[in-house]
Amino acid sequence: MSCISPRTVPRQTRPTVSLLSPAMCGLSSSVAAAMQRAAEKADRYLQTLRTINTAETSPQEPMQRVQVQEILTRCANDAKLLCENRSIQFVLNNAMENARTIPAQRQALGRALDNILENAVRFTPAGGTITLDAVEEGQEIVFTVTDTGPGFSPEALQKAGRELFTTDAARGQHWGLGLAAARRTAQTHNGTLTVSNGENGGGKVELR
Repeated sequence: MSCISPRTVPRQTRPTVSLLSPAMCGLSSSVAAAMQRAAEKADRYLQTLRTINTAETSPQEPMQRVQVQEILTRCANDAKLLCENRSIQFVLNNAMENARTIPAQRQALGRALDNILENAVRFTPAGGTITLDAVEEGQEIVFTVTDTGPGFSPEALQKAGRELFTTDAARGQHWGLGLAAARRTAQTHNGTLTVSNGENGGGKVELR
């Protein structure tokens, strides 16, 4: 049996590019692994472009009064599952009042928190810890995500939040889409997204 080329698979039915086993293709395991990594990298890039296009062409979600506790609970539960799958401890420090509401885009705000948490999960090793803090500072709501990963490189601290920013530094190669989307959401809500490193290392992202 010969190897299947991506060109022989219809585009609409090819969400990802995969390889057959090295034995079936007559390739060494190292070559097959390198090809698989390259295919996965290309696929992530295409997914990034599709997501950017969808965000730019979709109608903007209207502002409404939303209960912060509802969004926080849902995002925390999802993050906890992601962490459990990678043997990472998840900690939620919730100082919010249950009835607190704010004018916000419900889905956009939830996605922003998801993106920040998923970024932390991606770069936190097994046995590490991710913490989500939610506090009220005057009239502001502040969400802070910290992790025990390698932290952000100096370049990433300057450029994190830019779409299609790539780096091979401490935080690994990525396209910057998740944090860029979170930054746009913060700006839509007249807020800010700040990226830094914790005093004891690890990444820290604050959404307010």
